[in-house]
Amino acid sequence: MHAKKRVIARKQAVFSFLLSFLLFTFLFSGIGLASQGRWITRCVEINESGNYIIKNNIFAKPQEKACISITASNVVIDGAYKKLNGYDEFGSKTIFILGNSTDKIKNITIKNINFKGDYTGVYVLEAEDVILNALAFQDSRIGVQVVNSSEVSISKSSFDTEQNAIYGQSSRNITISGCSVSSNKGNGIRINASEDVAIVFSFMRRVAGISIELENSFGILISRNHFEVNIRGIEARNCSELNIESNKFINNLEHGVSTFSSGGIRVSGNSFLGNAVGVFSLDGSSINLSQNTFEMNNFAAIIRNFSSVYSSEKSLKNNTNAFVIHNVKGFEGHYFSYNSSFRDFFFSSSKGKIAGTFESFKNISIAKERSDIIFVVDNNGNITIETNLDFTIEEEEEEPVEVSGVEQRRRELIGLITPRNLLMMGVSVVLLYLISSELARKKRKRRRKKKE
Repeated sequence: MHAKKRVIARKQAVFSFLLSFLLFTFLFSGIGLASQGRWITRCVEINESGNYIIKNNIFAKPQEKACISITASNVVIDGAYKKLNGYDEFGSKTIFILGNSTDKIKNITIKNINFKGDYTGVYVLEAEDVILNALAFQDSRIGVQVVNSSEVSISKSSFDTEQNAIYGQSSRNITISGCSVSSNKGNGIRINASEDVAIVFSFMRRVAGISIELENSFGILISRNHFEVNIRGIEARNCSELNIESNKFINNLEHGVSTFSSGGIRVSGNSFLGNAVGVFSLDGSSINLSQNTFEMNNFAAIIRNFSSVYSSEKSLKNNTNAFVIHNVKGFEGHYFSYNSSFRDFFFSSSKGKIAGTFESFKNISIAKERSDIIFVVDNNGNITIETNLDFTIEEEEEEPVEVSGVEQRRRELIGLITPRNLLMMGVSVVLLYLISSELARKKRKRRRKKKE
């Protein structure tokens, strides 16, 4: 009897110890049990797969350089719209998804979290298949940073940051969709040394720097975004295979789209309204502009130092200047009944051809320096070639007319009648009159002396 009671007492003691241990672990590890996952109550490291839910607002301490570190694959964190206040110190990260080059972590989902006041909200390093959804960043220096990672999706998130909203570096297959970048004090989205990047259905407004900055990247799609009242919309440097389509650029203070030392550029179906410059492209191989709307810009487009330029626009109206084309080896343009208030086209040191209906064009200008395109279009759409150069316009050639010797001499004499020659003739007549008058006076004087 007593032995049986002792066995029961030992079992109760073991159970109480295990219960106390589990309670202690959950309380002091920051992870507890929830009906749909495990609770996160403070800064922790997640090194096991599973679903996690943030139970309360969390404030990182100065010594916590990474508030929530994820070092395991197959992790889902649902913030339940709680706040994560990170620590604003260089190098600190509120959520750190950390893999390595030989063992990338995979299948990570972060959603429904409000970030505030941190240096980097979410830092993704050496990871694959990462989903960041419904995140809000306020007063962060960098919202999301992606390095050496692939298959990263950032969607339905808002950014009000000090430097970059999103910074992708040395990564591939990044998709940014349905995001809002507003009132950023630095740049918006920055992509460097990356490939196969898509930025779609997003909104950029009042960005103090460049809304989307692209460097040393290729395979970029920017589609159906809205850029309004920014300093610059899109800027690309040393990029290729750049497709910019169906976006709206409204009242940006400098360029809607600008490219430098880039090629394989396609700008199609966009609306450029009220910008300083719609498209500015300098130093590149090829650019294709088609079915765009340019209205009320200071310059619709400025293209310089390109091998090939093609343009066929949907609307080109009420711009102060339409196209400025300089040092282009091959230009082809197709335009129909468009109007710019001051200058339609300005060409210098370029080759190419232009076609279309020119009734509404007011002025096409040619630079004073040597140019390979020399032509003028008047208000009636008549095209006049000033020199014989590599410019394609079909015109009927007039047959030469034979001129007789008498007619040729008459034309030569008429050619001598110039204002300068007429002036010299008038001076000669006056001098002859004065000389003859003086000779006549002396002759009369000699005659009087003889009579005396």
